Amino acid sequence: MVKLKAGIDRGMTGRWTYLPHTTLWGNMENGKANITTEDKNSYLIEGTVNYSFNISGSHKFNVLAGVSEEKFIDRYNEEGNTGFLTDAFLWNNLNAGTGTKTVKSGGADNLMASYFGRLNYNFKDRYLVTMTLRTDGASVFARNNKWATFPSVALGWNVAEESFFSGAKDVVSQLKLRLSYGQTGNADIGNNAFAAYGAYPAYLTGDEAKHIGVSLSRLENPDLKWETTTEANFGLDFSVFNDKISGSFELFNRVISDLLFLKPINSYHDVNYVMANVGETQSRGFELTITSNNITRGDFQWKTMFSFSSYNDRWRKRADDWKPRVFENVDDPVRAIHEYISDGIMQIGDVVPAQPLLQPGQIKIKDINGYERDENGNPVVDENGHFLTTGSPDGIIDETDKVLLGTSDPKLIAGMSNMLTYKNFSLNFDFNGMFGRQLVDPNYTEYGVSAEGIYTYGYNALRTVKDRWTPSNPSTTHPSSYYGWSDQGAGDFFYQNAWFIRLQNISLGYKLPSNWFGKVLQEARFHVDAQNLFVITPYTGVDPETDSYTAAYPNVRTITIGLNVNF
Repeated sequence: MVKLKAGIDRGMTGRWTYLPHTTLWGNMENGKANITTEDKNSYLIEGTVNYSFNISGSHKFNVLAGVSEEKFIDRYNEEGNTGFLTDAFLWNNLNAGTGTKTVKSGGADNLMASYFGRLNYNFKDRYLVTMTLRTDGASVFARNNKWATFPSVALGWNVAEESFFSGAKDVVSQLKLRLSYGQTGNADIGNNAFAAYGAYPAYLTGDEAKHIGVSLSRLENPDLKWETTTEANFGLDFSVFNDKISGSFELFNRVISDLLFLKPINSYHDVNYVMANVGETQSRGFELTITSNNITRGDFQWKTMFSFSSYNDRWRKRADDWKPRVFENVDDPVRAIHEYISDGIMQIGDVVPAQPLLQPGQIKIKDINGYERDENGNPVVDENGHFLTTGSPDGIIDETDKVLLGTSDPKLIAGMSNMLTYKNFSLNFDFNGMFGRQLVDPNYTEYGVSAEGIYTYGYNALRTVKDRWTPSNPSTTHPSSYYGWSDQGAGDFFYQNAWFIRLQNISLGYKLPSNWFGKVLQEARFHVDAQNLFVITPYTGVDPETDSYTAAYPNVRTITIGLNVNF
């Protein structure tokens, strides 16, 4: 069988904005107009050849070979101006502004090509083998490593089909073991890894006229290569008690090597960053899915599906020139949280020797560690250049007192879905949750207690600012607006338990009897759906799932009433 596939994905976006004099930022710039357009297009062509054959009826083979090419074309334009006499023009007359004009444009053309092949082998539905090999090329890489090859193999053994298993099939109807190993590549580095020049405004000494200067803006890395993910999986599929309970369990070990990273270099260079391959990470975890047919009795059926997953991401290898800080280790979690340990809010009359400049209302930090020092008082380092610590207080609050609190990743992700039907009625509801998480409420620290956003920029504040520490309100839970001292900040004071259980979806439906419509309609179903009805969590912020930055948009609660009709 020969297949040829071609496709075009065309996307155009535009944004027209105007900030009038009646707004804070619009008044500061006497009106601000801006027009932004972006045209992103991709073109795909792919051809495959597929051939299947049997040997002796028991050995089944399927061979596939193919080639594909995808081209990406992006174009970007932005125009703007400020200093408008009137708001009447909006963005329709940019030249009417007398302020700072904005003129920007950009573009990128990139190509991705692949050659791939796959072999499937099946022996009596007992032994299954899949082998794949693909070579990918990306134009974004410089001259030395545009192409890379990624192999993979998957083995399956359907134990339940073996003759020695026939005595257990009344209890275990399916038992399949899976083992796989393979590699995939990542070329996501932006436009490319070539040397590039940029233009910028420049002024010559003694010349008031503005000139345009051109200088190197990106360094080439000719040896930059594909980031490679190598993954090994062991899986088990099962079904027991006449399919009453079924599920799958999977263990995985994933190593990502030659990580693509915008690496900082010495500041005396014209360009301070270069795209490079740095380090290696490892992720280990499991995924478990269990489906239970709880009740199947007459017109009533009830099915439940549980899912659990957990993973642990850590650094396996750092960049060759990586210099750890005193609280860091080579194999720390990838998204590690290192922080000081807080010790409450300093009150009037308290004495904190380790923080002599700390003021009442600010957060105290525990002195838990110190450097080992030589006879001259200098910190001692080991053969790897890592500072040695004593493990006991030294009367100084510095980086030795930081500890590994954990990671921003959840320890467990879980879900539960229930599907119930009775005659023409159906009821489905889904729960999901994350556990073992800690999170700082960014809205509270920015608008509920902090002084910067409230007093410097005139932002609205949360009502919790009325509870913050003041000499007349010596709070033990809400510090003063200037809660941090020097580089120590708040430590772990603002971290909260952020596990949650969310009713993600609930749907109630009723299938109208077919005899109501005769031959006019084939089927009609009335339904009421609701998403995100409630969340159970100790977290006090807006949303424990989305609060990763200030004013992040929370999950939306929606209720939908609908009627589906098939003629």
